[in-house]
Amino acid sequence: MEFLEYLLEMNSSRGQSDLLDRVEESQGQLEAEICKLLHQITRMAAAALEHAREAKSRGTAAVEEKLLRIAKVEEEIHSLLGELEDFPCLWRWVV
Repeated sequence: MEFLEYLLEMNSSRGQSDLLDRVEESQGQLEAEICKLLHQITRMAAAALEHAREAKSRGTAAVEEKLLRIAKVEEEIHSLLGELEDFPCLWRWVV
């Protein structure tokens, strides 16, 4: 009986050791992946901040220019929709 208990204990120790090794390896991989993602997020945030600073420095004129472009596009859309009024069968695809 003593020998069987010894074998069982050894097998349990090996299993526990293998499991701990796998957990440590997975933890290392996970930490590396998290660091990589954090680095990417940091770069993206820095780029977004730089973009925001540039937009702010361009000021109101740039905003007004973009709003004017949007208004022109809206006018074009309304014009195109007006042309479609002649073709009621197409409205189901637009709406």
